[in-house]
Amino acid sequence: MYCQQQDCEAIDQIINITKPEKGGIPGYNIYHVIETLRIFKNKDVGRPFLSSYFNLGEASIKTMLRRLKENKLIIQMGKRNKLTDKGEKILKIFESKLKIFESKLKIEGLEECEILIMEMEAPPKDLTSIHEIRDEIISNNCKMAVIGFIENNSIGFPGLPDYLQSELIRCSKEFSNIVNRGVIIITPKSCLQSLYSFYVEIIKQCCLTTNIQN
Repeated sequence: MYCQQQDCEAIDQIINITKPEKGGIPGYNIYHVIETLRIFKNKDVGRPFLSSYFNLGEASIKTMLRRLKENKLIIQMGKRNKLTDKGEKILKIFESKLKIFESKLKIEGLEECEILIMEMEAPPKDLTSIHEIRDEIISNNCKMAVIGFIENNSIGFPGLPDYLQSELIRCSKEFSNIVNRGVIIITPKSCLQSLYSFYVEIIKQCCLTTNIQN
C-alpha cells in the first residue's frame, strides 16, 4: 500500500470528526461523514433529509454537522450547508482513491454485493493473509466477506472451490484493471459501512508506517 501525505491528512480529518467527544461515542461513523460530504457536493439538503437517508437520529446528524463545521469542511450559508475548499479537497481524495462498486453474484448471500478494490504491494495469496483481512472486515459488523487478489491481470480467491472462484472472477474482472497488484473484497450490500471503515484503517496503518520509516 502506497499512501501520500494528502491521503494521511484526509484520513486524520475524517477520524477526528468521528472520535468520541466528552466520553460519548458519536451515533455516526466514517461512512456517514464521507457520504455527507458527497451529498453536499451535489444537493442542497438539511438535517431531516440526512436523518432519513442514513436512518440516524437528528441529534447525531446535528453533532456531525457541527463537527464538520468545526473542522472547516463545510460552511453554513443561510439554511444551506456548502463544502469549503478544504472539504472539496478531502472529498476529491476519497473519490479518487476509494474504489467500491455495486454488483450482483449468483452466490447465496452475495446476490447484491459491494466490491472494494485496493492497491497492495503484497496481494493476499495465502490463507493466513486472507483470514486476517476477512476477520478485520467481519469485526466491523459485517457477516460475510470474500477476499481475493489481483496480480498482473491475474485474479484469484484462494481456498475457495472452482465453481465459486469462476463466478467471483467473472464478476471481478470488470473492475480489476484499476490496479496492477491489490486486494479484492466482496461483501453483501449491507456491509458498505464496514468497507469504508476497513479502507480508512488500512490507510491509517500505511500512514503510521510511512511516518516511522521517515
